[in-house]
Amino acid sequence: ELNELKNELKYREKEVAIYKDRMKLAEKEIRSMYYKEGWPI
Repeated sequence: ELNELKNELKYREKEVAIYKDRMKLAEKEIRSMYYKEGWPI
């Protein structure tokens, strides 16, 4: 039971890390789009 909980936590941590990476990538893409359009951020 406890091991299952630990595995669940590890899995969630990985998901959160992936999500954060995606958010960083999206932010970079949005910024570069803004720069191309010449809009201030």
